[in-house]
Amino acid sequence: MGSMLYRRAARAMAVTTLGLLVALSSTGTAAAQPSAYSTFKDSFNLSTGANQLAPVARLIVPAGRYVIIAKLFTGPPQNGLNQHVRCDLSAGSDFDRVIVNHDATIGFVSLSLNVVHRFVVRSRIRLDCGFVFAAGTTSLGFIKVTAISVNSLSNVPSP
Repeated sequence: MGSMLYRRAARAMAVTTLGLLVALSSTGTAAAQPSAYSTFKDSFNLSTGANQLAPVARLIVPAGRYVIIAKLFTGPPQNGLNQHVRCDLSAGSDFDRVIVNHDATIGFVSLSLNVVHRFVVRSRIRLDCGFVFAAGTTSLGFIKVTAISVNSLSNVPSP
C-alpha cells in the first residue's frame, strides 16, 4: 500500500514537472513536445568500503537535452552508528553530489539531486552511492531517476 502511494506521488510530481516544462518552453512557435524517461527501484542494500561508490540506478536515454532529477532516502544504519552517505548523479561530464549524515536517532534522510546535460548519442545516466570516511551498510529506498527532454538548456554559475 505504501509503495503504491509513493509511486503515485512520484508520478504526479513527474507529470507536474513535465507540465511546467511544457509551459516554460512555449515560445509561440511549434516546439517539440518533451519526453520523459524514468526508472525506479523500491529498495537497495548499500554496502561499501570507505570512499567507494556502488551503482544504485542506471537510465539509458536517446541523444538530446535533458533535465535530470534523482531522489531517494536512506534507512537507519545497520550498525546504529553515525554514518556519512554520498550519492552522485552523473550525466556525461556533468554531475551533482549530496552527502548526508545519519545515525540510529536520525535514521531516514531524504536525498535529491539534479543535473542538466546534452547527450549527442544514446547515453547512460548513473546514480552511484557509497560511504564517506568509513565502510558501512544501510538501506536505500524509493529510488527514482527521471530525465525530461527539453528544447534548450542553460547551466551557468549563479551571481
